[in-house]
Amino acid sequence: MVKDFRGFINEALALALEPSGLKSQHYLDRVDDRLANLEVVGLEGGDGRRVQISSAELSEITKFFRTALSQLADHETGSVFKAADVPPDKIGLVRLAVTNVILSDGASVKPIFEVYERNEGTTNKMVQGKYFWIFTVGSTAKTLKLYNTDGQTPQGRDFLIDKSIDHLRRKAEKELERISRLYNVSISDREDLMNMHSIILNPANIQPVTLDFTSNLRSSEQLEEFVKANTIVPQERVQLIPPTGGERLVLENVPKQMNVTPDKVWVVEWNEKFKTWGALPILKSKQIKGATGNEIEITLGKKWLQWLPEPKFNPPGTSSERIIKKGDTISLAKELANDDWLVNTGTVTDIATDSRSSEFPYVKTEGWAESLIINKEDAKTIFVDFRGVRESVHVLTFRNWLNG
Repeated sequence: MVKDFRGFINEALALALEPSGLKSQHYLDRVDDRLANLEVVGLEGGDGRRVQISSAELSEITKFFRTALSQLADHETGSVFKAADVPPDKIGLVRLAVTNVILSDGASVKPIFEVYERNEGTTNKMVQGKYFWIFTVGSTAKTLKLYNTDGQTPQGRDFLIDKSIDHLRRKAEKELERISRLYNVSISDREDLMNMHSIILNPANIQPVTLDFTSNLRSSEQLEEFVKANTIVPQERVQLIPPTGGERLVLENVPKQMNVTPDKVWVVEWNEKFKTWGALPILKSKQIKGATGNEIEITLGKKWLQWLPEPKFNPPGTSSERIIKKGDTISLAKELANDDWLVNTGTVTDIATDSRSSEFPYVKTEGWAESLIINKEDAKTIFVDFRGVRESVHVLTFRNWLNG
């Protein structure tokens, strides 16, 4: 079977960088040693010059950002980690946050961080920078790096992608070389690798993380407010109806908008024929101009039907095209970090695309009318990639037709 270059790269990365849920152990280690143990070694003014402050203030700033940035990057409750929406066939470069310090004289400066990079012999190599970046393969966080670029300029974006490609080549080099020899293909096509990257600057749409020495609040109080505002806390689950498939009502704990991301988000809807609910995977999604303004054109796959005694899906057929527009009431499902699935239902009030956080459009609502949790055991039989399913379709044979 002939495969294109992207197929070879994907295969190599899948083998060499096998994902483990939404985070890898390496990522967890880097959050610990690069965020929980970071040092603020200086401050930089708008003119690029270092600003001198006391060691006590520097220590206070260090303590603030250790906790604040660790919380943002936390795989369980961090708002940035939860909001980053990277397609499964993309390599994500997610900026953790923009950081600032407002000094007692009102001057706004940027903290310069120093963190552990790697071990070289008997010494630890340290690096300095102003912006932390989460590197992902699909939605799986792989590592955390510190650089000076904020990702806003073409030069900065090229720098980040180059660093990512170098990192991936080091990790997957042996597997890539094996595939190259086996199939006699080149792995030097950098353009293909560059196109696989998705740079996300502010997935959670948060304000810059700022420690303000002119505030009436102490730094500890500012930190407490920041952590509270940017922590996703699981809400108490309340039983909706007697269990028929694991669905349970939860109090709203999600933003009022949701990205319509292929291969990650599903449409959930009532099926009149079977008198039950079904789920349809979104295969393609793009923003278009329509009669109501911005609309979303989606391609849907086969329908899985729940909650019948046995889950069923319709026979093989062509995918269907649909339009999501303002005023539509829709139910969208997305997998959570613990493998449960969250289904949000709401009426669309706006449609847009924020290129800083995703290449795909999002729907905005005044608030979710309902939020349901489907536990991971039940979800395994509902949210299944139909492209990996081999099904038996019983067809009437000629002999049976004659005898009938």
